[in-house]
Amino acid sequence: MGSLWSSDQSNLSEEQLALIQSKSIDQIIRKEAWIIKNMVKLLLLGASNSGKTTFSRQLQLIHGSGYSEDERRGFKSKIFQQVIQDLSAILQDMSDNQVEFQDPLNTEVADVFLKISNQIMQGSMNTRLGLLMMELWLDPGVKLSYQLSLNSKADDSTAFFLDSLTRLADPNYIPNDEDIIRVRVPTKSVSEITFHVKGIQFMVTEIGGFGCERGKWISYFDDVSSVIFLAAISDFGQVPSGGIEESLNLFESICNAPTFKDISMILFLNKMDLFLKKIQAGARVMTAFSNYDGVEGDAKAMALFALKQFMDRNQTPAKLIYAHFSCAIETSSMRFLFSALTDMIIRSHLATCGMY
Repeated sequence: MGSLWSSDQSNLSEEQLALIQSKSIDQIIRKEAWIIKNMVKLLLLGASNSGKTTFSRQLQLIHGSGYSEDERRGFKSKIFQQVIQDLSAILQDMSDNQVEFQDPLNTEVADVFLKISNQIMQGSMNTRLGLLMMELWLDPGVKLSYQLSLNSKADDSTAFFLDSLTRLADPNYIPNDEDIIRVRVPTKSVSEITFHVKGIQFMVTEIGGFGCERGKWISYFDDVSSVIFLAAISDFGQVPSGGIEESLNLFESICNAPTFKDISMILFLNKMDLFLKKIQAGARVMTAFSNYDGVEGDAKAMALFALKQFMDRNQTPAKLIYAHFSCAIETSSMRFLFSALTDMIIRSHLATCGMY
């Protein structure tokens, strides 16, 4: 079969050529319209620090094209900046809580670390700084300060990067998949990921969780197949409880919005690993939620209580809400979860199209 623009067309009139070109353009438009019509569009929403960006990166690694070496190098400065800030915060907590270094000499080491970290270019690391940080992180007093902060501002990536200082301080260091998954980079804009599963094209749109970004959501509501909502279950038991209240209120507003009346929702109660650590550290759900009547320290009871708080915000009994407990930093478990999730979405999508 010859091309539409083969040499046989040399004797055609301008009118005939224009007609052929018009038909070719129509074919392209119809093809693109078919792709758009049959595309599964997912909206990824949630409050700040819920794990949306980690979720998106997992999708990129599992179903997308992954990250090139240049893209991986681009994460280095963010990782260095984060680990330096985290250790500085732990040292400040030590001072505030009057926690002592087990090795008195580390008081001077801490002073040198803080001085050097303030002098070097932000987001950079050198061998001397890395050695100072390793020395401090090995001190039991620093570890104690970190444990005490688990109920407040420490997160799931702090210890991971501090435990990896030897690797990070290597001049030839290039971030691996787990580094990319764990580094904190707040979503301040709109990003899209497209991928194919079993012949179906997916487009996941992630939107920043900060208040200033939420006004942009409305423009992404058209033709949405489902809404994925992430909430950090680790915010339960945290005082003040503003983080979880923000997630609950946001979930309620989205779940009951007229725009999403007939749209299913997929709720991920994320950061289960940090939630369990907080329970082990003595976090009390009852402190923030007086209606909790379960046993403090019972992880299952507390997790189910957290789930019920979200489900109770739904005012439409017939609305489909699929709930999952997740740990977005664990690639193996997320791979299994994504597989089940995409299968469910594909079945629902084909049923909507009358093909299932």
